[in-house]
Amino acid sequence: MQLNEMATELEDQRELATSRLTELEKLQQDHQEAVKQIETLKMDVRRLSTDNLLLLLHCVFQPQPVCRLFFT
Repeated sequence: MQLNEMATELEDQRELATSRLTELEKLQQDHQEAVKQIETLKMDVRRLSTDNLLLLLHCVFQPQPVCRLFFT
């Protein structure tokens, strides 16, 4: 391989590496955003579960029309 061919190959490999690094950084950012969203959703589910449990307990001890949701 001649020096010019090696230099061209090196430049091609650098461009490819830069492109892959950019892609990996984007994927890492997307992953971090997804993890944050999952944690938010987990907290929402816990809160909803707690709210539903409190409503159920309220219905058991003080029945209201809305309580039919739990007992139908």
